[in-house]
Amino acid sequence: MTKQEIIGVINEAVPKIKTDIFKEEGDKKNIGCNQFRELANICRHSDCYEEIEMLIRYNEAKCIENKKGVIVRSSWAAYMKDGKTSLASLLRCCMNTIRDRSENEESCMQNLSLLFGYFYWNARIWAAENKVAQNNAKDDDNKYRNNNNGLRNNGNNDSKSRGRKW
Repeated sequence: MTKQEIIGVINEAVPKIKTDIFKEEGDKKNIGCNQFRELANICRHSDCYEEIEMLIRYNEAKCIENKKGVIVRSSWAAYMKDGKTSLASLLRCCMNTIRDRSENEESCMQNLSLLFGYFYWNARIWAAENKVAQNNAKDDDNKYRNNNNGLRNNGNNDSKSRGRKW
């Protein structure tokens, strides 16, 4: 399997991915970019496909119970754009495609390492875009607060009318 084919697998998956869950550092709701780098490294040192699949399933199964006893979908179990498929399920589909197109187990593991490495690059891009969007939203919120707090002008520019409501 060529690198272009692996990138093609990613390009098929990207439109389905809800990219706003990617952050530079993950938490219970979001996915940190480095998780993909770690998966790439794990693939380099693993002997079989099933080991990686089990790790993905384990991460997906780690759902969180909130204070009200409601199960909250964790980052790996977070739904993608279709509202039905989890990130882990989407990754397993990509992994299955790689396995089916690889010549043998060794090349499969190398290809999976490349797959997760390329996902890492994409996740870094998404995280950076999310950070910019979040900062822009904060800036907009601060501008709104600054314009609506404190002084009220009421059409007069003299200092005596500032802060008065009449």
